[in-house]
Formats: sequence, structure tokens, C-alpha cells
Amino acid sequence: WVAELYIRANSCVSLYSTGFALRTADSSGVQSLVNLHLSRGMLGRPHCGILAIDPYNNMMGAQDSGVSPTSFPSGRTVSPTSAAEMSALWGANVPSWVGMSTASMLQAAHQGKMDFIYSMGGNLLKASTHAKKVISALGQVSVRVHQGTSLNHSMLIEPGEMTIVLPTQSRYEQQGGGTHTSTDRRIRYSPEISDHPRVGESRPAWQIPCQIATRARPELSHAFGYGGSQDI
Repeated sequence: WVAELYIRANSCVSLYSTGFALRTADSSGVQSLVNLHLSRGMLGRPHCGILAIDPYNNMMGAQDSGVSPTSFPSGRTVSPTSAAEMSALWGANVPSWVGMSTASMLQAAHQGKMDFIYSMGGNLLKASTHAKKVISALGQVSVRVHQGTSLNHSMLIEPGEMTIVLPTQSRYEQQGGGTHTSTDRRIRYSPEISDHPRVGESRPAWQIPCQIATRARPELSHAFGYGGSQDI
């Protein structure tokens, strides 16, 4: 029925998340989707195309802001030249080495090479097809910090020594609201809902790492002492 519907269609947009891409050992799943569109000429025409959707809230916005191991804000490649430019822009020494991907960090943890992991928002266990390996990897890490709006399976894995869970406010709860980047690359504003119930000692997502940074490095308080999201 779906094949017949696709044959008759004049236009088609296919959406897939990273789960679709990760659940195959290679890129064959995405390639098959591209070939399917090419077979009907469903690329490069109005109302046609393929959209890759990030599964976690505002992952695109995070990448645009430079929260990526392989790129600076706006997708700029990490290199000595770009690091020097960012250092001048931010007024701080920005390293030029490329960080580790999530898969690389889990592999290192599985090999006993990670002492500390700070996970913000993601569910590493649910996102992987190798659950036993992830459980083994995270279980070997001495200290894990999980920051999120709700509990997930990764947080409940028995730790090497200690697990710390830091409750996070959603963008609707944090003072002043917040923004997120939609699938079509638009930055959208979400206002604060003043009567939304707050959870205990939860904090805005941006405030928690800032507080940790200033506790660990008091001399950097001037760089992380934001009064609110507008300051950022």
C-alpha cells in the first residue's frame, strides 16, 4: 500500500532521525532512502526532499552554538587558524584540537580510559544498538554526571563510584524563556510559562554548567557569571 501510494504521489518529503542512521552498521539505510527519492525524481523539486531530524531537543541549535567536538559555532571547522579567530573573538584561549565523538567516548570508557563523563540531555543507552556494551562502558566510569529534564535509562546504570543527577528546567520553565533551532533551520523563541510548576532545585540548562565552571575555576567567574539568557 505504501509503495503504491509512493508511485502515485506527485511530491514526497521523507523524514528520518539519527536512530534510523545509527541502527545500520553503515550508511546503507540513508543511501536507500536517497535512491528511493532519485528513482521518482523527488529531489530538487518543490515540496520534495529529505529531512534529517535530530532526536533531542535543540540539538541543531547546540551544534550551531559550537557544542560539537568537531566544529566551532556556525559549523566552522576546528583548526589552528579558526581557533585563533575564536580566541580573539571570545577573549580566551581556545584550543585547536578536535574533541571526541559520543561513540569515541563510549569506546574509551569501555576500555577503562574515562574517569569522568558529563552527559547533558541525551539517553546514551536508548540511542545505541549495543546496549550491553554501553552498560559496561558507563559502569566503568568512576564519576558520571547526568543533566536532564527527566530521568532516563542511562542515569540508572550502576556507576563505578558515583552518579550525580542534575535536574534541568525546560525552556518553558526557565526565566525569560529560550530559543531552539527547528528542522528548517529557523530560530524560534519559546516564552516562559510563568504558572508552569517548577521541580525542586531544578536550574536552567545554561546555568548548571556555568555554576560548575565557576566552582571549579573561581578565576573564570567573570566569564560565566551570566545574569540570564539575554546576557548570553
